[in-house]
Amino acid sequence: MFRKEYQGGTHVEVFSAQGRDPVARWKLSGTIRKEYDRQVKGYVYILEGGSSTTRMQLPRNERTLLALQQRYCVFQLLVPDEARFAIELSVLDGGGSRRRVQLSSSLREISTSPLNARAPLAGMVTGQWVNLCVDMGSLVSGLFKGQSFKSLEAISVGGSCMLRRIFTLRGAPPDTVSPSEGTEGAERVEGIPRAYQMPGASVAVETQVLTYASLSRPDRPLPEERTAGSSGTLTGTRTGGESRPTHIAFGKKVAIPEHVLNSRQSTRATSGGSSSAQGRTAHAHQPPASPLISHNTPLQEEEVGLDGRGLQPRPPHQPADPSILRIQRKRVRMLSVQERGRGGASQEGGTSQDHVPGSAVGDGSTGTTSNGRSSRGHGE
Repeated sequence: MFRKEYQGGTHVEVFSAQGRDPVARWKLSGTIRKEYDRQVKGYVYILEGGSSTTRMQLPRNERTLLALQQRYCVFQLLVPDEARFAIELSVLDGGGSRRRVQLSSSLREISTSPLNARAPLAGMVTGQWVNLCVDMGSLVSGLFKGQSFKSLEAISVGGSCMLRRIFTLRGAPPDTVSPSEGTEGAERVEGIPRAYQMPGASVAVETQVLTYASLSRPDRPLPEERTAGSSGTLTGTRTGGESRPTHIAFGKKVAIPEHVLNSRQSTRATSGGSSSAQGRTAHAHQPPASPLISHNTPLQEEEVGLDGRGLQPRPPHQPADPSILRIQRKRVRMLSVQERGRGGASQEGGTSQDHVPGSAVGDGSTGTTSNGRSSRGHGE
C-alpha cells in the first residue's frame, strides 16, 4: 500500500480519523463508531469491547502488504483505566520471514515461538491521551534473537480505546514517561510532528516509547497493582486524586462529578436517619400481643394503610340463617304487591276525574265527584 510512497521524510501518516471515510481500507469488527470530540477538537474512532471481539485491521485483505519501512510506529489514542487493549503488528525481518508481535494488557509475561511473540502492556499509560510509540527494531531483535526489522506489513488495534491517529516516525520521539529508557539504542531523536500534536494546551498528552527493555522489566506494574491516581474515561483526560465512580452519559462512560456524589451522600444520610426514626416510632406504638390469642388459631388478614401501618382486623364473615332469609324474601314480596295495588287505584281515580265533573248531574241523579264518592243531586 505504501511501497510507492515517499518514506524518506520524518513521518508517514497511516491513519487519521478526519476525512469522509478514513476506514475505507480497514477491516472493522465489533462496536466501533466515529464521533466528534470537543476536547481534541476533531473526530475520533471509539472502540468498545474486548480485544478479541472489537478490532480494526489494516489492510482489509490479508494478502495486501503495507510495506512501511520506518522503525517507529506511533498510536495516538486514549485507553481507559483497567480496560482491555491490544496491538498486533505483522513485520518482515531481514531474512524475509513474516513474524507477528502481539502486545496486550491482559498478558502477564513474554512468550515467544519461531514466528510469533506475545508481550504484556502492563506499563502502558492509561486514562489520558498518549502517543504510544512502538520501537519495532528493538522488539524484533529482542523477541526473535538474531533478527532485524525490515518493514511493517499489517496493523491491528483491538479492545476499548479512542483512536485519533496512526503514523510512523523516522526517529524516536522524546519519552516523557521514562526518558532514560525511551531513547536507549535510538539512532536519532525527533519530536512529534507539529501537525500531529494535540490542539491547545488543555489536553494532557504523554509520549511513551515501548522497547524490549521496557516490556521485559521485572518490576513493571501490573494493572491491578497500580495506584488509583487517575480516573480516565473515553471522554476526558486523567484527573488527580482517588478514583471516582462512573456512570453512562450520552452513550459514554464518564466520572460522576464531586458535587453530585456529595448531594447523594447527604440525601442517603437524611433518608437513613428518618427511616430509622420512623422504625423506632412504629415499634414504640405497636401494641403488645394479646395472651388470649392462641398460636394455633388462624388470624384474620389485616388491612394495610397508605403509610404502611396495620389497621384494625376485619370481622369474619358469618353466613345468614336460612329461616331469616326466607322471612326477608316474603316481606319483599308483600311490599311489592302493595306497591302494585296502590299504583292501580291511583290510575282508576285519574280516569274518573277526566270523564265526570266534580258537581252533581242534572235533576238529582247520582254522580261521582272528583274524590271518587257518590253524591245526591241538589233536588233532594
